[in-house]
Amino acid sequence: MVQSLEVTRLHYAVKEADSKQKLMRKLVGLGCTCSAEDEKWRTILDGVSLQVKRGEVMAIMGNSGCGKTSLLDIIACRQDTGSSVTLSGDVLIDGKARTLEMVRSSVGYVRQDDRLIAQLTVRETLEFVAALRLPADMLWSDKSAWVERVIQELALWHVVDQPVGSVEKRGISGGERRRVSIGVQMLLNPELLLLDEPTSGLDAFNAAQLTELLHQLSRSGRIILMTVHQPRAAIFHRFDKLMLLSAGGRTVYCGESKKTVLDYFSSVGYACPKLNNPADYLVDISTVDLHSDEKEATSRQRVDQLVEEFRQRTTAANVLMWSGPESDEGCVVESDTHNAGAQNALAAHRHTADVHMLPTGASPGMFRQFLILCWRAWLKELRSVGWQFQQLLAALWMSLEVGLIYFDIGQDQRGIRDRISVVYSSLAIYPFMVTLDTVAKLHSERRFFFYEIQDGMYSSGPFFFSKLLCELPFNLLAWVCFVPIFYWMANLKPDILSFVYTSLFVLLVVYVSRSAALAIATGIHKFQVAQFVANLAFTINIFTSGFILNLTSLNPGVHWTSYLGFVRWAIQGMAALQFRDIKFSCADAESNSTCIPTGQEALKFYALDEYTEVDSWYILGGMFIAWNLLTLVFLKFRSQRPEQI
Repeated sequence: MVQSLEVTRLHYAVKEADSKQKLMRKLVGLGCTCSAEDEKWRTILDGVSLQVKRGEVMAIMGNSGCGKTSLLDIIACRQDTGSSVTLSGDVLIDGKARTLEMVRSSVGYVRQDDRLIAQLTVRETLEFVAALRLPADMLWSDKSAWVERVIQELALWHVVDQPVGSVEKRGISGGERRRVSIGVQMLLNPELLLLDEPTSGLDAFNAAQLTELLHQLSRSGRIILMTVHQPRAAIFHRFDKLMLLSAGGRTVYCGESKKTVLDYFSSVGYACPKLNNPADYLVDISTVDLHSDEKEATSRQRVDQLVEEFRQRTTAANVLMWSGPESDEGCVVESDTHNAGAQNALAAHRHTADVHMLPTGASPGMFRQFLILCWRAWLKELRSVGWQFQQLLAALWMSLEVGLIYFDIGQDQRGIRDRISVVYSSLAIYPFMVTLDTVAKLHSERRFFFYEIQDGMYSSGPFFFSKLLCELPFNLLAWVCFVPIFYWMANLKPDILSFVYTSLFVLLVVYVSRSAALAIATGIHKFQVAQFVANLAFTINIFTSGFILNLTSLNPGVHWTSYLGFVRWAIQGMAALQFRDIKFSCADAESNSTCIPTGQEALKFYALDEYTEVDSWYILGGMFIAWNLLTLVFLKFRSQRPEQI
């Protein structure tokens, strides 16, 4: 059972490049090499120390950019690592250096924005986490009972079967979503709960309710450490301890809250005016004002004075935390009527967590993770009706457009070029849409994947294969809507075997393009850059496919790129299929032009006779495997942290 968390003399700095190097990193999204003179170190946390005990709520306050979130990340072992950062100091849990295993077994981390899947209900969201994070040998009935326990404890019983929702999709309220995020972490019954600005974006009533909930959770034997941005006075007085940070991660105050903190600042000449919100006042005096040079100099001097005063007082007293002459640690301060109502409601319905009740055991294996992720993916896809309808409509429209443009192609000399054109259109238009959609969809899923991987819920392999399998039926449905319409309208080879093989060519090239887009999206984590690279790669595919320019006419310096293009091999195979054993009339041929009487001669004329459709099958299949293996490598070894340019 965790009794205390202690952070001592924590220093954290990151290496920054100059503005030109930053721009280059943003443009390529893959990092760059910078010379020593282009780099400088920016201090995020400067000698931060704190101590919080079981049953206490500690708040970390300060202006934006003062290192509040970075402090929680370090405690939770989520900080950036490598040569571009330096970290020193100690983080101790019950006097022992915290480890990743210790964090995963006893620490819950609720991040600032709610990373919840909009299509799932509250119960399904919690059941999914329970299935992945609770011991594999724990009976499902026991897991369901534990989920119900958390639902009751967080007062979510009235919305348990409603969709979570999001900004785009209507669901439960913001305060309820925040409680669901807390519930996701509470399923492991953490003894230490970290929360990054849990009240941000909530109205005053919901913020007060949430703070009261956290207060109740602390009194059930947990440590609550949270960042908060200028709470109202009633919320401020619910904190047992307070840390106040300034720019550069310097400590202005760290110690007991409520009356003690106000007495401390009064003693150093900064008494909080009457009728002022103490939280607002404390953040104001610890912030450097950058609106003008004069204001900056004055405010910086004040902040430097406060930081130095606190350092001298704690050093003289040989303590990490400031405490008043009479500690009010652990007392419960009654707040306004809204808080009282929330407290009564919670008291009537909650079940106090017993930190000894959750059994321990191994987490589910990779196959069970795969099955659970498939279950979630299926629910998400089946309930994304608008998205699926949009895909089907786009497939139908593109197929109809191709069919109308190439309607009833003849078997004359003009029909040769038209037949090549319809092969190209069917293999380029739909896969191009799939490429863009794949990059966009993975980007929207990346934030779930990255943070769920950090929480140790599953590994990258089960995620990838569940995504591949569960999206297959919906891709097949769009494919079924796309191929038959243009095929019969364009009057391609009428035998059923040619139709089946053509359909399989379209399906294979769609999946190769999708696999390539996935590899690009996982390899480049900036959305706009990934979209640009995917567009560029597909454009090169098209120009070297043998349709726009004859393959024999390609510049020798770029000819090799045609062998890497999946559109080239799809056209090669489908053209061989459609032109084999077909004859063309020479009646419309001009007297001074050469007549092409057979499909084989047409393939030779367009330099598409070098490989058969079987060769194309093998090459496209190899590309499909290679791109997916590359995607797996990127998912496993490259950070998938969501990031915009």
